Amino acid sequence: MLTLLKQKVFHHIKINKIPYSLLFSALFIGAVAGGIAARLAPHTIESLITDMSIFFSTYSLFGADNLATFSRSALANIQVIFLIFISGFFRATVPLIFLWVGSVGFKIGFSTIFFISAYSAGGALLAALLIWIPNLIFLPILLCFAMSSIRTAGIMHKLKSCGGAKALKRKLYVNHIKEFLFFCALAIICGGIEAFVLPTILRPIVGLFV
Repeated sequence: MLTLLKQKVFHHIKINKIPYSLLFSALFIGAVAGGIAARLAPHTIESLITDMSIFFSTYSLFGADNLATFSRSALANIQVIFLIFISGFFRATVPLIFLWVGSVGFKIGFSTIFFISAYSAGGALLAALLIWIPNLIFLPILLCFAMSSIRTAGIMHKLKSCGGAKALKRKLYVNHIKEFLFFCALAIICGGIEAFVLPTILRPIVGLFV
């Protein structure tokens, strides 16, 4: 079963290699831009280091506010999924999908360079725990939904010139909404992992950064 799933995934990527290549490029360019922005904003880095010092001190004493972290993370994930969802209704707004994906890359790049600049080797560990582990789960979800939205926009554009295709269009709209709700549920699960699982991993090492 696992082999069959892998074959389907690779086949899906193969037949959509151009859109996926563009999505990965948007993500990469966003990450590079975020890293450069972090390097060019030393005053912002200093301010963030102060904020992180306060966070680590509070965390070592009282632990994490899991519910607040969950709300913040889940809301951020759903927000970008929603923006991609809206952009998938029209072919003219498809370029915005690449912009939203790039914005996620920007946050990853900025945060990674910030942690490494602020805490050196320890920063790489923090980036892995706080940035890369959550996004290793969220990014496939994001890219799959972005691909689905691009495909939906393309089909809708083709149906626009077809008379008598109202029923098909309605079905496409419904399917797009169902996919949106499904991927929102996955995004919420990612927020739960970030809020309730990662703090358990972070707790043993947080004292190194106080």
